[in-house]
Amino acid sequence: MKLRTTAFTQATHFAIALATLCVLAWPLSAAAEQWAFHGARYQAMGGTGVAFSNDGLAGYYNPANLGFEKGWDVQLPFTLTVAIENKAAEKAQGIADLVDDSLVSAFEGGADLGQTQTENGVDLLIRLGTFGQRKEAVRFGANLGLAGHVKNFGVSLISTNSGAVMPVVDLDHMAAVPLAVDGAAAVDALVANAAAGTPTNVALASTISGLTGWAGSSNPTDNANALVFAAESRGHDTTEAPTRAVLLALAEDTGDPTGANSFASNESGFLVVGLSTEELGFSYAHVIPVPLYDTLPQSTHMVLDFIHNKISAGATLKLITGITFAEFTDFDRLDDAGTLLKDVAGFKNSETTFTWGLDLAMNYRPYEWLRFGLIAKNVNSPSFDIKKAATLNAGQRARFGNEIELNPQVRMGASVAPFSNWIVSMDVDLTENDLSNLMVVGLPVAKSRILSFGTEYKLPIFSKNVAVALRAGAFNNVAGEGANWAVTGGAGLRLWSFHFDLSGGGSLEKENIDGTRIANRLVGGFTLKWEKSI
Repeated sequence: MKLRTTAFTQATHFAIALATLCVLAWPLSAAAEQWAFHGARYQAMGGTGVAFSNDGLAGYYNPANLGFEKGWDVQLPFTLTVAIENKAAEKAQGIADLVDDSLVSAFEGGADLGQTQTENGVDLLIRLGTFGQRKEAVRFGANLGLAGHVKNFGVSLISTNSGAVMPVVDLDHMAAVPLAVDGAAAVDALVANAAAGTPTNVALASTISGLTGWAGSSNPTDNANALVFAAESRGHDTTEAPTRAVLLALAEDTGDPTGANSFASNESGFLVVGLSTEELGFSYAHVIPVPLYDTLPQSTHMVLDFIHNKISAGATLKLITGITFAEFTDFDRLDDAGTLLKDVAGFKNSETTFTWGLDLAMNYRPYEWLRFGLIAKNVNSPSFDIKKAATLNAGQRARFGNEIELNPQVRMGASVAPFSNWIVSMDVDLTENDLSNLMVVGLPVAKSRILSFGTEYKLPIFSKNVAVALRAGAFNNVAGEGANWAVTGGAGLRLWSFHFDLSGGGSLEKENIDGTRIANRLVGGFTLKWEKSI
């Protein structure tokens, strides 16, 4: 009876592992949030940890890793991230440099424009109209928590906070200098003093000259050539879809005889969106033996030893409180940055949702120095409601979806330990995760697939109980446009059971803002940990 009970237990564990693998084979095109870096140790190592995490944060990186752990720990991790996507800061600065009250007044219903004003105005509208169409955004994250484990059980309370500021442009109100309800007069006024020249994109100019309203101007062909030539003279590629769309909208709205699409009614602005989740997680892992291993012939053990007690399956059940934030700020409020920051920090217009999530994971250790990990996060696709501010008009409200759904996110990792005090690791997202359309309707879809590398070298000072750990890493969003590598680093100090870790890093690519060059991706963090091995 004992043999049968043991066999039944082992067979059950094997079946659970097989079921876990089936779940992890989830279709890999699902959208999810970007992978977050928790804990200074793992952030310093480029965000890796799926294969080798061995403390309370294994419940986040890979709960299956706890199946091989014998000690316990409790820790307080904190990390920060800031990312400027696709030159968003430089482009915003360029728009701000072009904004002139007299120019805006002229576009909203003033007098004829001179050559310089015409070129400046067209340049401004193209910059404004394409801002956000190339997936520009400023993203920020703050992660903190309390995590711990005892052997193969883990408990964590983790707060993951992410948000973004994204420009949204109103291309339905682009009419310039509406001197009268006669759209043809507005067309003539727009380019009356523009420089003459033949544009490179003759086909676009021909399309514009045939637009209703534009064709009624004094000389539609010359006017269309002048408009496209003005754009090209300021360095804009008029064959690019976003630039072409802005010029067509400007031409069509300006030539509208009703004057209904005046630039004075333009509602361009910024969407400020965010999600804060507080997750109370319970993790469990179990190492899986081969069923009936001891009863099988010795000749089979040489092969079975590669999997017998080498695979661990784990899961984290999470009780989640999710807070969403959604706000629209007009461009004309940019001079009141304090109000904008107050709205963001105060989670104005927020909505709270209570739900649950489930992470499933596996770890394979054919040798002690070689490890492979796989985790599928949020396999049940938890969702969170969005509250739309009452002050938003219909067009602005339509920019927000009704909920945020966190679809399954799959990440794989591997680590090698050439020596007992040296680890080299790599992690990669198997899902291509969706960023911008988690909350926003009508914006180009920004993707995230994080590839991470890391290493850690532990250097004893007096003994293994007093040591310093040196860490380095790098990561990149290989699915992003204009993606670039960020390098990370950090150090850890161990004094017997106490650990203190620091991390930091930034991208190799810089943003040029008013002559100051800053990294367009920054990370930093620290962790306090009390650990005991058994």
